[in-house]
Amino acid sequence: MSLTEQISSLLGFSSRAEATLKSIADAQAESSKFSAQVAELTGRVSKLDADLVAANTALSAASDTNAALTAKIADLESKVSAESKRANEVIASQSLDPGKLPAVSPAASVPSNPQTLTERCLAANKKPNLK
Repeated sequence: MSLTEQISSLLGFSSRAEATLKSIADAQAESSKFSAQVAELTGRVSKLDADLVAANTALSAASDTNAALTAKIADLESKVSAESKRANEVIASQSLDPGKLPAVSPAASVPSNPQTLTERCLAANKKPNLK
């Protein structure tokens, strides 16, 4: 091989080596970009995990509150039912017609001398004076 061929061969090798080194440098730059993107996405995933935990905690608290309110509603319904039953028993024990009893007025319109339930029932049971 002549000197010119050897120099030409070395120049070709040198240009291929430079191209390879350039592609390696480009690949490393891309790799560092991907590493930065992976780090950013990992941070986002961590934040989303924290948000999910917070949402689950809030959901659990809301569920507990809902259960407590449901229990309170059931308790109030049973109390209303018991009072209604007791009122019906009082009305029945006094031989009164429930249809003739005056309606219960709202608390805002309570008269200055309120009648007891018995007094209202007795007043409703009076027969009209036809004289």
